[in-house]
Amino acid sequence: MRRKGLFCILFCFCFILPVLFLSIDSILWLYLGCLGCLAFSLFFMFHSFKKREPFEIVRPFAELARLSEEQIGEMYCLFLESVPQGCFQEVLDHSAMDVMLKNAHKRLDSYFGKEHVCRISRNQFVVIKEFEIDKAGNYDERNVYLDRISNYVSLMLSSLITPANKAALRVVPLTLGTASSGIRYQARCLDDLIELAYFTMKNAQMEKRRYLVSDESIRAKKLNSEECIEGFLKKNWESEFTPFFQPIIESDSYKVIGMESLARWQLGGVRILDARIFKDIAFEMGCMERIDIIMIEKTFEAAEKLHKESLVQANFRIIINISVSTLETLSAQDLVDMAARYGINSGDIELDIKDEALSNPWLSMNLREFKKRSVRVALDIFNRQAFDLESLFQNQYDTIKLDYSRDSDSAQDVPSPDSIFYPSLVSMAYDHDVEIHAKGIENKEQMAVAKTHKVKYLQGNYFTPPIPFLAFQIFVKKYQYGLYLEEYDFATSNAKKLSYG
Repeated sequence: MRRKGLFCILFCFCFILPVLFLSIDSILWLYLGCLGCLAFSLFFMFHSFKKREPFEIVRPFAELARLSEEQIGEMYCLFLESVPQGCFQEVLDHSAMDVMLKNAHKRLDSYFGKEHVCRISRNQFVVIKEFEIDKAGNYDERNVYLDRISNYVSLMLSSLITPANKAALRVVPLTLGTASSGIRYQARCLDDLIELAYFTMKNAQMEKRRYLVSDESIRAKKLNSEECIEGFLKKNWESEFTPFFQPIIESDSYKVIGMESLARWQLGGVRILDARIFKDIAFEMGCMERIDIIMIEKTFEAAEKLHKESLVQANFRIIINISVSTLETLSAQDLVDMAARYGINSGDIELDIKDEALSNPWLSMNLREFKKRSVRVALDIFNRQAFDLESLFQNQYDTIKLDYSRDSDSAQDVPSPDSIFYPSLVSMAYDHDVEIHAKGIENKEQMAVAKTHKVKYLQGNYFTPPIPFLAFQIFVKKYQYGLYLEEYDFATSNAKKLSYG
């Protein structure tokens, strides 16, 4: 519409006005001059209205895309992003945020050089630059160099948000992820390097850090992520998933009274990945529900074999880890029918859930349907992923699982097993007919603490890490009358002979 209006004005000025105010003799020459002015005006008008990119894309970045893998290996990438702080975009002070981002762009240009900085979106920046140290130096020296740069840049940009306007902006200061090629992960092109920096930046945000430099563990996680994506795109990827089992030990008799099923992916038939590696990608690609069903069927099949060989008792407990998305779609009757096909009683099944499942009204209602069919529910609480006291008061569970591992990544965020909280919780649970399951038992000291709290069940790598079914079958056969631990004289001499032949 604006173009049409300007065109009408130019037309009136160049053709209509000369006819009204000038003589006929001079109109011809005037028209020629006006035509020239019109052509120039039209060119200028369409050029000025030409669609532009919202942010300037620096030309050298296009040239970098053509560099070889060896040349990319001599460079590093910084990925910076600012995100809203627990609020919707609509409530942000966009004008103040734009000023902050504009100033951040200027500072990055000043420090790295304009040709090395690219603003790829409203709140994201990418910096590509060559190392200014000996390129033949080892990777540890490179990481120290990048850590120093990242720390300086992070402090420099954090100062742009003053305490006075922090409340108005309501954004996380620019978080920085810095990446370069490593021993295991070699960036093949510019996109690989930028994606690794972005992946590192997202890890920094999850860990609530100002910046993070990719080390070999970050590069390995990124490589695992890429391999998982490729794996899910293959045909018959389901056949590579199998459950690993960890025994549940009764604290008084040390007998194996159950097993927990844990999903494992034998990617490509070689590498074995646990759920922490593939879970998020499986959710994103819509594969998690299918994985859960596969694990449930294979777990029931394994339990059926143990029963047929008379290696386990009639009420052998089967603990199944199940995702929230599967809980939303799997009906209680379907689970009970599936168990019946393998001769499994519904009362022997226990669903392991995180406390966030109880905060969802729909899931909470679905859990009631499972309990109506005698399926047990175990509430996994007090770790980094689950710490919701409200879930304790809903009383929709049969078992509470407490983490007794001091070496877990949640050790700084949860109550210590040595504190008064754990024994008080155990006592309260028994008063309400709720069983306590101590997981994360890694050594005899942790087992001793759990036993002083009088927990009923023990589980952890102290007994055995999760193992394939054939190994678990041998374990159960060997210890079906109880484990013998020299530190605890719990068995009679007859039981010892039966256990150890």
